[in-house]
Amino acid sequence: DSCGGTDDTTIVINTTIGVVEPDFAKSLSIYPNPSEGLFNLSFERPGGNTLSFEVLDGTGKRVYYKEIDSHGGLYDGVINLKELSQGVYMLRIHSDLGTVNRRLTKF
Repeated sequence: DSCGGTDDTTIVINTTIGVVEPDFAKSLSIYPNPSEGLFNLSFERPGGNTLSFEVLDGTGKRVYYKEIDSHGGLYDGVINLKELSQGVYMLRIHSDLGTVNRRLTKF
């Protein structure tokens, strides 16, 4: 300042590393994984949301898509990738609450 003193300034930067997933991700079960192509999915659906399942190949191309209405309760379903080549795929479950990503391995 003009009187020859000093001023101290503290700057705090908060960063968050990681991804916060929607609550329904905690109950998500995918089995068997790895698989020959049939993946069973089970989880508690959040009520009032439309859910979509999307599977992407290694290049990011969508190879599977399904949309369901979510009325809450347990979801049990199957994703059939039997016609696809062996490899690693990315499952994305989209809802109004967020997106869950999981890796699927087909042998």
